[in-house]
Amino acid sequence: MILHKLIYLLLWLCSVLFFVMYRGDLSLQLLIVCTLFPVLLFLLLLWQKLTLSVHLEADTHEAACQDRFYVLIHMRGRCPVPVHYAVVTLNYIHSLAGEPDMLDVHVPVMGSNAQVVRLPFSTPCCGRITVTGSDILIYDPLSLFSMKVKCRDRVAVTILPETDCLQMLPALPAPGDAEQSERFSEVRSGDDPSEIFSVEPYQQGDAVSGIHWKLTAKTDTMMIKHFSLPLDDDILLFVDYRRCGDDCKDTKLLHHVISVYASLSFLLTEQGCSHRLMWYPFVRGGLEPYGCQSQEDTVDALREMLASAPYPTGEAALLGMEELPAARMIYCTALPDAETFMQLSAFAAHCRVMVFCISYEEHPALPQDTCFECYPVYVPQDADGEV
Repeated sequence: MILHKLIYLLLWLCSVLFFVMYRGDLSLQLLIVCTLFPVLLFLLLLWQKLTLSVHLEADTHEAACQDRFYVLIHMRGRCPVPVHYAVVTLNYIHSLAGEPDMLDVHVPVMGSNAQVVRLPFSTPCCGRITVTGSDILIYDPLSLFSMKVKCRDRVAVTILPETDCLQMLPALPAPGDAEQSERFSEVRSGDDPSEIFSVEPYQQGDAVSGIHWKLTAKTDTMMIKHFSLPLDDDILLFVDYRRCGDDCKDTKLLHHVISVYASLSFLLTEQGCSHRLMWYPFVRGGLEPYGCQSQEDTVDALREMLASAPYPTGEAALLGMEELPAARMIYCTALPDAETFMQLSAFAAHCRVMVFCISYEEHPALPQDTCFECYPVYVPQDADGEV
């Protein structure tokens, strides 16, 4: 753009020199045209800017790994003169990779018409791809001036993982009995009247049906019974949703962890096993089980999990758990650190724990003499490439 300005400045100086050396109508008209022409271009560009609208749209909100989807750039110019040259800048980020990237699209804009630019996207890793519009630069035909048209639209597409990792996995535990669990939480109250969790003075919001009348009459203070929370005798499927590193291969390793996690949930559903899905949601900042009765429930849970960024690598996800809300646990991880395995050993004293360690190594180094079952899951390392 600077080169174009310098060239035009040189032409304008030549017209001035021509007018000085050869006075007459022709030289004067040439000087006037060379002087006013940039002004006309500026006014035309301003008109085009005020009448140009741009917004983004995705052709789908969900796709599978390696599937191609499109981000559509809708551009409508109401000025009859087309925009000679425009640069649309898009920022996009993959939730597992965490590093934003930028894409420039060079297109003309038709006059008094609408057009759609289709940008293909594809990724080998599950996650969430978010594309955000940025400033759009439009130029006059001589590229002397440029103006910005704002576009702050944002589109997001969820990429679901594969569920064909079952051939790499050992046999899963059999479904639990259909009988009601006799295990109750020691730290949280619930709504099971068969057991009383605690009796405390009435507070605003407590249910009147929980009043302990005998104790209230004795203490002359309204006392409320808090019932117990039963721990379901089912399977808890926990994924270690932490970053494995900053490289592309580390992002793909986390993708394999999630694929194994989804495959296990699908298999449990097919076997009729009641199970719960759990991960450390970075956005919510707490541990919440996700009840799963069908494959649709699994997909819904994956959507919710992939919508948030993975937890930082250095944090042990299980340290915030006081107890397991299930009788058996299946844990999927690519980071078998000492803190997590210590917590798993504590859980294994009260329930059955199975650990799947996903690794690029066929024989990874795993802790020995653990009180839970630990299985390595080998995944072949792909060639380096973009996520």
